Amino acid sequence: MTDNLTLKLGWVIVYVEDPVATSAFDERAFGLRAEFAAPDGSYAQCDTGPTKLAFAAYARPARRLRPRPVRDAR
Repeated sequence: MTDNLTLKLGWVIVYVEDPVATSAFDERAFGLRAEFAAPDGSYAQCDTGPTKLAFAAYARPARRLRPRPVRDAR
């Protein structure tokens, strides 16, 4: 049943101090094209084909992992 299973790697996210500067460095050093940068500078992504290389600020995970209130389904 798993013979037809195909796994694809969509993103590699590296946590860094300055995502935009890191993306710019990779553009200069390796010829990668900067594809996207968040307006607040907390995230940047390079166009590397089907698997995206992304850089996120160290502080970003803390914001995303905050508990959200659970609504009562009653």
